[in-house]
Amino acid sequence: MGTLHAIDFKSKKHRTASRRTETSGPDVLHRAPVNLHAIQTLRKTLAKRRDEDGTRSYAMLLILLTTGMRASELVRLTRTDFRRDDRGPLISFYRPKRRDRHSIRLSEKTFRKLTRAIHSYHRVANIQGAHANHIFWSRQVRRAGQGTFVFHTKLVTRSVQRIVNSWGLLDGLGRIVATHALRHHVGRMAARKGDFIYAQKLLGHKDPRTTSEFYTEAFVQAMEL
Repeated sequence: MGTLHAIDFKSKKHRTASRRTETSGPDVLHRAPVNLHAIQTLRKTLAKRRDEDGTRSYAMLLILLTTGMRASELVRLTRTDFRRDDRGPLISFYRPKRRDRHSIRLSEKTFRKLTRAIHSYHRVANIQGAHANHIFWSRQVRRAGQGTFVFHTKLVTRSVQRIVNSWGLLDGLGRIVATHALRHHVGRMAARKGDFIYAQKLLGHKDPRTTSEFYTEAFVQAMEL
């Protein structure tokens, strides 16, 4: 009788999902958070840049660290998403995953920082006219035909991933930090500074159990006697 071989009937999608869980689940997030000092250093470095890539990255980093938004939300962001109402400044942006809009209140200080960073980026990148409302664009492309002209194209999610990867941030396991890891970082910081309900509202989780699983500590501290 021939040798029997076990066959793995798991789909490629299922195996990929399993590997992703092993390297990005709640336990890993607690063991290998993004290095806070590295983020602060990157922020200071980008703040000094005056070129198109630098000013774009700086505006992008500030928005990600302030709101914890996803890359798919960031690429759709417009300047009119930053506004004021009778309660003060806020950002209200479209979430394709939920097919709704999510609003986050901003302090005056944060509102000014974000809008100044966006304005600086658009000035350096020469984004104006009909393009001025949309925030994040590709680098200038020059084409010569019947006359040399310059144009931009809107960033896509994969472009944002490449930009964030280029920052060289590492997590506690030495892996390059992706855009979604910054969202996890914001969730952890929000849960520590406030509570997981605050983190849930900031990130816009529909189910509070998601926030509790990912962003609260695995162990609880006993009350002091």
